[in-house]
Amino acid sequence: MSQLATSSALVSISAISSSDSSSAFLKSYWAIFFCSSAYATRQEFDITAPDIATARPWRQYDAIINCAAYNDVNGAEIDRQSAWAANATAPARLAKIAAENNLTLVHVSSDYIFDGTREIHTEEEIPSPLSTYGASKAAGDTAAQTAPRHYVIRTSWVFGDGNNFMSTMASLAKRNIEPVVINDQKGRPTYAEDLAKGIKHLLETQAEYGVYNLSSAGDAVGRDEIAMAVFIGVGHDPAEVHSATTAQYNTHRAQQAAKKGQPVPEAEALRPAESTFDLSKMEATGFKPSNWRASLALYLALLES
Repeated sequence: MSQLATSSALVSISAISSSDSSSAFLKSYWAIFFCSSAYATRQEFDITAPDIATARPWRQYDAIINCAAYNDVNGAEIDRQSAWAANATAPARLAKIAAENNLTLVHVSSDYIFDGTREIHTEEEIPSPLSTYGASKAAGDTAAQTAPRHYVIRTSWVFGDGNNFMSTMASLAKRNIEPVVINDQKGRPTYAEDLAKGIKHLLETQAEYGVYNLSSAGDAVGRDEIAMAVFIGVGHDPAEVHSATTAQYNTHRAQQAAKKGQPVPEAEALRPAESTFDLSKMEATGFKPSNWRASLALYLALLES
């Protein structure tokens, strides 16, 4: 991403991870939605750097949109310091900057702040993370709420520009690889266009500040069902996707490593079994997200083009 304007009403901070679909897609939408915007890559503006309070002309802006994250869920179990710096400490510092400069802070949070024991997650649910990544995101979620003007956006399973679960499944199908996909994690995917439009909607309508759940609409499904939908969408047989529990998946990975003479991989970091959000608060503001199945069809068509 490059800076599109030097004197801006809004600054959007891009993601630290290049695989984060939300940041790549959001940038293209800010170019359409906001004629005066500034963008910063990690190289241009590292939110974990000690000088961020003076690194930008904050009083020239109206809002900070923080899409930055350390989002390697398994890697966070090893590199805890980096995960905490990006996901917890940095949002706290951005909240302080927002408060001192009278800015609105938009912070993108995650379903991983919950343990998934509830079938539907509301904005009032208290965080209960299972993993280091989830704990770091929960801390950032809470810290962002200390900004007087804040929109904390809790989202899940984002797909759009960049690498993501949908693009990975489409690639596997095209290479005639039959994946083993977990069936005991359930939720709704989020098309990055819905995420971008939802943030735009909150800012433009000046909705009440607070926490908002935002995903695409439609039925809640398991990851294996999403994979099957992708395979169907690219003209493959959904039976090529092999459904497995998390325990079975970890066993499969160990077996595959043994066949290749490789060390047994670490078990997957714990993830919530239920990631479905209650969207009623967001919808009450007048925003209606797309059905994820319709958006998936559009997304796959764009991948083919």
